[in-house]
Amino acid sequence: MKHAWADPPGQFAIPIARAGFPYIGAGAFVTLILALLHLTALAFMMLGLTLFICLFFRDPDRVIPKVKGAVVSPADGKVVVARKVENPPFGDGPCLQISVFMNIFNVHV
Repeated sequence: MKHAWADPPGQFAIPIARAGFPYIGAGAFVTLILALLHLTALAFMMLGLTLFICLFFRDPDRVIPKVKGAVVSPADGKVVVARKVENPPFGDGPCLQISVFMNIFNVHV
């Protein structure tokens, strides 16, 4: 089966979305300040929060199958609704509604 990359492969072992860099940098900075002030418990809590922010903004490389008629999910998570809607609030005419529930551990990019 042939595959294609949705985006070019990342250069890092754990790719991070660019939008996450300011949050990660701020968390790391606060962690450093707390550590320098010898506030060990707070520094460890902030380190945990910074690592969680890294996890939240991860952007793994995706491989998409090149198969005619293949369906690829637009998001990680669980499909909770897949139905035909006759009169959608947006758009004209019938369409297919697919709802995906994402928890905080799913990739949000």
